[in-house]
Amino acid sequence: MKKHVASTALVLGLALVTILGSWVHSESVAAGLGISVRVIPGGNEVGQEAVGANKRMWLVVKQGDSRSREVQISSTSSISQLISLSIVDAATINGVTSAGKTLNEANSWAQFSQNNFILPPGSRRTVSMTISVPKGISDRAVEAYLVATAESPKATAQPNAQYSAVIKGQARFAHGLFLGVGDYEKFRVNFSIDDVKDTRRNGKKKLQVFINNKGLTPIAPSGDVTLQNADFSDLRFGPIKYLTARINPESKAVFVVDLPEEVIPGRWKIFVKATQGNVTETRVFEKTLRFSKWFDILFNVGRVLVFLIGLILFRKSWHLFRGTTPAPQPLTKKARTFLIVFRERIKAKPKPGNFQSDKNEIEIDLEIERFLEEIRLRKEKASPKKASPKKASPKKARAK
Repeated sequence: MKKHVASTALVLGLALVTILGSWVHSESVAAGLGISVRVIPGGNEVGQEAVGANKRMWLVVKQGDSRSREVQISSTSSISQLISLSIVDAATINGVTSAGKTLNEANSWAQFSQNNFILPPGSRRTVSMTISVPKGISDRAVEAYLVATAESPKATAQPNAQYSAVIKGQARFAHGLFLGVGDYEKFRVNFSIDDVKDTRRNGKKKLQVFINNKGLTPIAPSGDVTLQNADFSDLRFGPIKYLTARINPESKAVFVVDLPEEVIPGRWKIFVKATQGNVTETRVFEKTLRFSKWFDILFNVGRVLVFLIGLILFRKSWHLFRGTTPAPQPLTKKARTFLIVFRERIKAKPKPGNFQSDKNEIEIDLEIERFLEEIRLRKEKASPKKASPKKASPKKARAK
């Protein structure tokens, strides 16, 4: 009985090991798939010198015409792979654009020199893609993805296993594609170098280059920067080369150039060059480089403090000015005050013939005249002046 149980357990153990071994082997084969895709620069065709002279899948095709680009597909796997090519829509999710799952309209316009072919392990293959736009298609800019999919040529399984798990592997490589449909003049490369600005990041001196893409095609220009000190002619740096990322149509971007630590703060002449295909833009700037964020922050804080102090002083001076010219009292209050003073002075009037009495009377008369004059002036200010009517000329006596 014990021998029978032991033999049964041994058989079950071997079967379990065989199943697990088959599953692990199949998954490792699936995980071993892999390809890379490289776009071959193709700016030799007419109208493509500025758009397609790079390693990006950009091209402009007129209705009824065709354009071709080449891609090189390399295997990074140790097994053979089935390669298929297609053009799919660009999907944007949460602000991130990636390859979608729906075939783009441009897929029906594209023809590949090779498709659905077997790529041996560690090999590479160059494939030509030709896009022919039919007549009658309206002018448009197509944002899509060229997708290369790698699959196992057939389902893999462990041949000696009693039980096998079959897993079909797939690897996907997506490359951004821009297609301008219409006349090349409409999609002509047009960009400008707008400004440069110094900065410091992680303790290192940097120069920011501001580029404005005014055209309807994406660009990714490369170029260099040269700096010449305005005070010391021997102090010169460059050309310092730089690369840029993609700048979408009708968009602006900022790129950072690493500068040597020997670039001291001061006045500099900065020569900037940017090239996209056969289009080159240059510009010279005269800038005072500081390489200090704290300087700019303190400068702005100082400007705010000066403004606040000026505002406080203005308010103080305004109050002082208003204090020297008090607001006029109401006429009723003025009259009441005058009558009270007048009554008190009458009560305190001395006997006639006294010099002090004559003096008090004169002061009272003067005060009454001032009060009446003030009333008259207020009435004149309150009422608009009317044109005085012309006096009628006296009629001459009629001669009898």
